[in-house]
Amino acid sequence: MTILVVVPVSIRVRFRPRRPEKPYLLSRIGDFLKWHLPVLHWFEKNYSMVHVVELLRLSFNAGYSVDDAIDNTLGLDVNNCFRKRLKEWLEKVKRGDNIATAIRESKLGPALAWAFDEQVNQGNTLPILETLESFYRSNYSYYVNLARFIMWPCVTLIMGVTVGFVAYAIFSPGIMVIKSLSDLVTP
Repeated sequence: MTILVVVPVSIRVRFRPRRPEKPYLLSRIGDFLKWHLPVLHWFEKNYSMVHVVELLRLSFNAGYSVDDAIDNTLGLDVNNCFRKRLKEWLEKVKRGDNIATAIRESKLGPALAWAFDEQVNQGNTLPILETLESFYRSNYSYYVNLARFIMWPCVTLIMGVTVGFVAYAIFSPGIMVIKSLSDLVTP
């Protein structure tokens, strides 16, 4: 009975469209769990950083100001916990804080802060953002593929064990009946 409920619900939850501007409750819960679990946090942060750095680079190429570029990133479909950090960064920049310092205080990563640091690189923000985008994208892709290569053999083993237990559960009562009936026959 539970399979009849769990399977359709899980399919609906998995394939329904996300709404970045107003996420569903299950999306918010899922984002919270993925952000606070150790390994999934790394994947969520890198996935979000790939998209944020890409959009920042494209926005600056199009001539947007820093405020508008950061505001554009809030429309991305990224983790809600990461989006809160983006909002915090935008508020600090609108207050007039240093962009790199605001990034560090918002915990968006030292690499992104380095891209906007005026003391280290003056006028090199776009090439650094392009480099960061390439780095985050290749890093994320490498670890996703690594996780896939590790998970598939584990899934295959779990499926084999499950099939073995189901076969045992199906045939063991029949074997017990045959054994008990064979004890009743006298030669």
